[in-house]
Amino acid sequence: MSDPIPFDASIALRMKAVEAARRARALPPGPERNEWRQIALAYRALSENEAWLSGVRVRGRAARALGSGHAANGKGGKRGRPGGTQ
Repeated sequence: MSDPIPFDASIALRMKAVEAARRARALPPGPERNEWRQIALAYRALSENEAWLSGVRVRGRAARALGSGHAANGKGGKRGRPGGTQ
């Protein structure tokens, strides 16, 4: 059985997600609001990620097999796209 998720870290990230969602709701529709919504979703995802919360790092082939990292899962940001800024 795996160790439980660190409760304090999970709660802190959830609170940050709530704060970011509230900021987004206070803004009119547009790019800034969308950015705050994405930040809230990222905080929530991190709060549910047991490996990230426990500090476990997956490297090498295992990381590519799991699809971690933007370039590996096809969602490459500017750094993962050909011709993007480095």
